[in-house]
Amino acid sequence: MRQTRHTAATQWIMAGLNIKFVAMQLDDTVGTVLKHYAKWIDEQGSKAEMDKLKARRTGSKIPETRIVNNVVEVKNYPCM
Repeated sequence: MRQTRHTAATQWIMAGLNIKFVAMQLDDTVGTVLKHYAKWIDEQGSKAEMDKLKARRTGSKIPETRIVNNVVEVKNYPCM
């Protein structure tokens, strides 16, 4: 059962799911999830998160990414 948990967590993180959401699904803390699974966080996802942060600071559109058929799609939404 534990291996299934690790497999699911790794797949969720590699798919770009929010770490807080993953932690909630695992009934764990964000810190613990990061400790065990940080190496699986995608660099493209990290860039997307930085772009979101920059957009919030400047008031520009927030890029939203999703993976479809192993391709990263990016859309821009107005920053609130």
